[in-house]
This record gives sequence, structure tokens and C-alpha cells, in this order.
Amino acid sequence: MGAQQPVKFGKYLLVERIGVGGMAEVFKAKIFGAEGFERLVAIKRILPHLVEDDDFVKMFIDEAKIAVRLQHPNIVTIHDLGKAEGTLYIAMEFVAGKDLRALYDYEKERGGRTPVGIACHVVMKMCEALHHAHFATGPRGEPLQVIHRDVSPQNVLLGFDGEVKVADFGLAKARGRMVQTQAGVVKGKLAYMSPEQLRGEEIDHRVDVFGLGIVLYEMLTGERLFLGPSDMDTLRRVYEAKVPPMQPLNPEVAPELEAIVRRALAKDRDERYPTALDLHDDLQAFVYGSGCYAGISSLRKYVREAFPDVAPAPDADLPPTVSVPPEAPTAPPPMHTVQARPTHRPPRMREEIPPPPSDSVLRPPPLEEMSETLTPPSFDDVTTHDDVFEVDDMPTDRPPGLEDVLSATQMPEPGVEGSGVESSGVESSGTVRSLPSVPVGLYEEDFPTQQLHPDDEEHPERDTNPAPPGPDMEPPEFQTEDWEDGPTTYNPTGRTGTNPKPEAAGEDDDWEDDATVVIDPRGNHG
Repeated sequence: MGAQQPVKFGKYLLVERIGVGGMAEVFKAKIFGAEGFERLVAIKRILPHLVEDDDFVKMFIDEAKIAVRLQHPNIVTIHDLGKAEGTLYIAMEFVAGKDLRALYDYEKERGGRTPVGIACHVVMKMCEALHHAHFATGPRGEPLQVIHRDVSPQNVLLGFDGEVKVADFGLAKARGRMVQTQAGVVKGKLAYMSPEQLRGEEIDHRVDVFGLGIVLYEMLTGERLFLGPSDMDTLRRVYEAKVPPMQPLNPEVAPELEAIVRRALAKDRDERYPTALDLHDDLQAFVYGSGCYAGISSLRKYVREAFPDVAPAPDADLPPTVSVPPEAPTAPPPMHTVQARPTHRPPRMREEIPPPPSDSVLRPPPLEEMSETLTPPSFDDVTTHDDVFEVDDMPTDRPPGLEDVLSATQMPEPGVEGSGVESSGVESSGTVRSLPSVPVGLYEEDFPTQQLHPDDEEHPERDTNPAPPGPDMEPPEFQTEDWEDGPTTYNPTGRTGTNPKPEAAGEDDDWEDDATVVIDPRGNHG
């Protein structure tokens, strides 16, 4: 069936057949959706003569179930597993390009070999894909234990965009397969098997490392490694696992690179790379150290040059991004005069600042006159000025403080004639305030102790132990009427406070102004 005869197959339209193998055939197909949606896919379906073979059908289903769990950019993505017209099919990612075998044949025909950088890059991408498959886990975190078992150039796709894809997990060994390989049964291509596979032993992921070594050897030398004239010769060469020298076949292969290939092709699997990622790291270190690194752009160019008939048009043949020629310069349009309008912008910094006035009053004094004023006074750091105190000779409206109450012993009563304190509590000029070293009446014994008179029992409200007045000072009369502003009064017993206003009937017991309370050293609390 050619590209000119598309065939309907289920919900897909088969455009052309692009490959056929021992179990299935692969088609380029399209799937359509709403609003003109369409997508290119690859349809792999079982060959007609194997549709009735239960073992092949189960292996086909296993391939889809295994590959759909492997999500990696270097592994072909599986989209769907279905059945149409009585035949199972797998819908997978379509890779526009060629397989690695076609590239090998291309170099064989022209008598060349794959460049060292390109060969290392392809195998490095295969290492990344297989390492992901070897250590993939299921939805519950259980290891899938996937082993490809068929690492060969036919199962490696090279896209025209420079991508590398590993495909065909139909022979893969994995946990949970419906079809288990019986002991002694050999699966895979003979020329790409490992010695332990051929002996029928239990295998692990290192058989894929051996297959990677075979692919790398054949790309670098242009010769098949184990393929013989017959199958028996091929099996004997695989069993012996003898690797011919690479330098005579390709002088561009460095000894370091040949050592890497020989380790991957070790007959004893314990002497090989333990994982595909270890092989990847050694190849990467070699290409970076030797300066022969080739990336996606180099592979893309190489594949397009190898297959120019089927490859897309090169970038040089693509239409230019800008196809409009530049216009010829023309005369600029006439400028329109716009009348300036006032703005509210601040003045520019570059505007000149007017000079200072010439009035002599505003001139600063000369430096000679300011020298005495600016000279700070010198103080002796050792001398302590205990006799320096501040004289407040300016009236103020501040409330009296503690120092006003516990002032000098000669403090007169407010309103007494000849005193230096006015009734408003403001100290007049010329009066010096200081705190006594000992409160009045505490330790002085010059005053006789008042004896309790027998008649005083009838007057218990009388204060029988009043504080003695200071020298030249008569005990004041207590003021009992309400003051408007509640000033602080002097109490010879040592109590100070603010006389509260009488409370109104029915109001709360909250004070309008909290009074300052001083504790009397004799034990009386205000």
C-alpha cells in the first residue's frame, strides 16, 4: 500500500507503510478530531498470519503495557492500544527520520564511517533511555525491572530534527509480563546478543550495556562485530566475545575511546559497566576532553545530508523571515509649530541663584569676631562641681513634682507673707530649691514628745503624734474646700496628694485625675 492509497483503519487513516518486522508492520497514519484537528501517529499492528497466535498476541500486549510506563524524551511514546477489524494495534509517537541501520548502510555504501562525535552522541542518548527503563517504577513505586534484550540499530530512530529515540520493547523482559521466557529459550537478534544470553543464563540489565557496546563499535569502525557467514559462526563469535582492535579500522578512534568500548564489551558481565549511565558518563567525559563533542544540531545536519530525498527542506531554502524590501528614504514631513503653554514644573537646577543682598545687617560676622564665640569652654574632668545647681527663675505651668514637696526644711506654707513661693505653686525668682539630706522630723530629737492627756480619750479623732513643724514655721490650717484645678497641697505629716472633687450621686468611683501618692518614711501611706 502506497502513500497514494490511504486506507481507513478504525479511527485512523493509514497513509503509508514505513516498516515491517518479524511480528508486526508499522504505518504512518493520521487521526482526526473536531474543528479540523489532526495528528500524525505511527500504527503498529500484528502481521495477519500471527493474529491467531496467542503467544504473539500476548507479547504484543506486553510491549504496549511496558512501554506506556516509560516516559522519557529518548523513548518512543505510546498513545493507545486498541483493536480494529479483528487486529490489535499500538498507536505510538511518529518520528520523522530514519533508523540507525539505514545510517549504517549509508556509510557502508560510500565506504565511510560515522563521525566519532556523532557516534558518541547517539550512544549517549541511548544510554539515557535504557537507564531510565532499567530503573523505572510502577504506580505504587515497585521496580518494573525492564530489560530491553534487543538493543540493535533497527530499534534506534534518528529524527530529522536531531532527536534519538529507542523503540520496540516487544522482546523486553519485565515484571508482570503475561508471557515469561522459558529457561534455555533465546530471544533477540543473534548478532547483538550477550554471551550470557546465548548460554541461557539468568540475565540482568547489563545485557543491554553489551548491546550498546556492539552498536558503538560498529558505528566507529563501519564493520559488523559478531556477524558471520552463518548463524553458527555468529553464535560462536558471540560466545567467544573477541573484540578486534579498532585502530586499524579507524585511526580516528583514540585509545581512551577504545578502552571505553572494550569495557562495555567485556565477556564477564562483572567487568562491564554496572549501569548504562556509567557508560554515558565516560563517553561524555571523553568527548568533552577530546574536543569532538557533537550535539543535536550536528546530528540534525548529518541525518539531513545523508537522506536529502526524504528529509525536509534545509534552512537555507526556507523563505526569509522578512521579505519586504526596505523603503527608499523620503523627505521628512514639515514640522508644525506648537505654541508653548505655561506649566507648573519646578524651576530647573541649572537656573542661576540670585546673589545675597548687600545689606550689612544680614552679613555674617567675620571669622575673627566668631572665634571667641565658637571656642568651647574648657572643663576640668577631675573636678566635681557639687555646688552647682539650677535656678528656675522663669514661671512655668508644669505641675509640682516630688522635689517641690520634699524641698528644703525652710519651705514656707503657701500664702504666708515673706515666703518665696506663691499660692499658685510657682517658685519666685531668687529662691533656691534643694532636697534635704534627711526628711524633716524623722531623726530630730529637739522636739518633746507629746504626752497623751486623759481627756484625749474622749477625742479619738485627734492626731496624737503630729509631725513637728520646721523651724520658723507654724503648722498650717488644712484647706477643706474644693479647689477648681486640684493643686497639690503641702502636708506637714509627709503626705501629698490631690484633693478630689466630691462625687456626684449615682456616678462610678472612677477618679477624674489619679493622684500621686508618696509613702511617708514613718509608715504613713498616702
